[in-house]
Amino acid sequence: MKKRAFVFDWDGTLVSCNKRIETVLSAFFIAYPSIEGRFLELLRKNVSPGWIRKGYIASLPEDLFSFEFGLLAQVLVEQSQSTGVDHAWSMILNRFKELYLANQSDLLVDKSSLIQLQKIGDIVVVSNSDTSNIQAEINRLGIDEVGIRLVGNAAKYKVDKTEPVACGVPVSRPQYNEVLTKLLSEYKSVQVIGDNFSCDLALPFSLGLQVHYVPNDYTPRVLKKFCLSNDIYMSNSKQVIENILKNYGGN
Repeated sequence: MKKRAFVFDWDGTLVSCNKRIETVLSAFFIAYPSIEGRFLELLRKNVSPGWIRKGYIASLPEDLFSFEFGLLAQVLVEQSQSTGVDHAWSMILNRFKELYLANQSDLLVDKSSLIQLQKIGDIVVVSNSDTSNIQAEINRLGIDEVGIRLVGNAAKYKVDKTEPVACGVPVSRPQYNEVLTKLLSEYKSVQVIGDNFSCDLALPFSLGLQVHYVPNDYTPRVLKKFCLSNDIYMSNSKQVIENILKNYGGN
């Protein structure tokens, strides 16, 4: 059994995804000109339903992705451009994947820190879908030598039960659970780092794993309070890695 794994989300944790999200929004505004005004109206109210899938809370409106795409899905349904919320999200996710490499992202951490982290444990990136686009980005960013392990098709957003919850978010995510269970069978220690608590961290937190949260401008106050009360380390990705290196670099 290997010693340690550091499990990262990709978009929003190791690379920026803001340009990608804005590109998708622009594509929808061009395809459906009538929705832009309503979208901006709701955006000014600063209230979003987040990511709702099959009636379950897939994600609180806690980052740019879940907040703005949650609004977009709502408007697509309101304006009769979609047959329902699930269909709207399918439209959005398909477009996001199609346009993924249209905008190059920036690395949010230092390559040297990734190399140092890899010396004390395997870096594993767990993705919702296939990992071909992530591999293409790893090559473009020149970090292929780090040796990042990619695990795809985790579908972290797929929820099958309303209970139990962590900070009001359902933690029963069967495909993601399968991925984590497999990793736990391979490593003595698994830590998880993500920028979306709902999708990335709620389940591993409920399993008793050490998690690290990368907050952002959309992070709800209640989520910050939950993390503080449960001793969940919160900071940007660079500082999260620095903290891990500080605490575990000698082991």
